Amino acid sequence: MRKHRASTGVTPSRYFVNLRIDEAKRMQHDWRHGVIDVAFAVGYRSPSHFSQVFRTLTGLSPSAYRNRQ
Repeated sequence: MRKHRASTGVTPSRYFVNLRIDEAKRMQHDWRHGVIDVAFAVGYRSPSHFSQVFRTLTGLSPSAYRNRQ
C-alpha cells in the first residue's frame, strides 16, 4: 500500500473510487444512460451512494454534472 500511495498519491481504495467516477463522468456524456444505469454500470449497488460519492469528488450531483455539459 505504501508503494502504491507513493507512486499514485492516493490509497488503493481511493484510486479505484477515482477510476469508477472517471468512468461515470465519461458515461454521463451519453444521454442514453440515466444516473441509475451509470451507478450500476460502474459498480455501485446503491444509486444514492453513487450520487454521494460523485458529489464529494466532483462538487456536483450526477444530474448537475450532466446538465452542465
